Amino acid sequence: MPAAAIQAVIQNCAAEVFQPIIFREYTMKKIQTIAALSALVLAGAAQAASFNNTAGLAGITSYTLETFDNAGVPDDTLAGNLFAGLSFGPNIYISNSYIGSFANFSGSSLTNFYPCCTAITSFSFNSQVKAAAFAFVTNQGTSTFYAKLNGNVVESFSAPTNTQGNVNFYGFSGIIFDSIEIHSGGINNAYALDNLQVAAVPEAETWGMMLAGLGALGFMARRRQSQK
Repeated sequence: MPAAAIQAVIQNCAAEVFQPIIFREYTMKKIQTIAALSALVLAGAAQAASFNNTAGLAGITSYTLETFDNAGVPDDTLAGNLFAGLSFGPNIYISNSYIGSFANFSGSSLTNFYPCCTAITSFSFNSQVKAAAFAFVTNQGTSTFYAKLNGNVVESFSAPTNTQGNVNFYGFSGIIFDSIEIHSGGINNAYALDNLQVAAVPEAETWGMMLAGLGALGFMARRRQSQK
């Protein structure tokens, strides 16, 4: 998402925040959205990182790991809301069929082929995150990955995907987002996904970014006023 567009969203939100009547009714979600967007402006959209590597977030940032191994449900059960902190869209299923079949896969995984195969799938985080990565395989092809915040694309990239080798972690860091959309490539668009790594935005960091962002907005407003 271009920095200018992010800044426009922040300014529109801030215009509401600084109206006293509206401020009293302002929701925490909108405040957090301003904080996240402010962070993107201050950090610079050019610093956003998408990657395809052998280890995901290892060496980039600390993270929590979801292996999808503890659902306790049969094969081909919809993933839905079975895993804490995550919500999976339709056509994403739990599978035990690929244990040990691919590099960086272990235990149960998620697939999009029961029935085969939905080319566009997505999942969301219950709170904003600053980085995420996952092991991912398809038949030989090219897949595209989108990081989104409140339904808007923040960053995206396309990369070769296949079942060979161990360069099969795909992800994002250096941005704030709350969902990932996958456009899978290869024959039939079939994929398997495992070992999701997630780095959440700490609450204190969220408020710090909000204050920094609102401070930047105040500076810009004073600067525009002085130029008139």
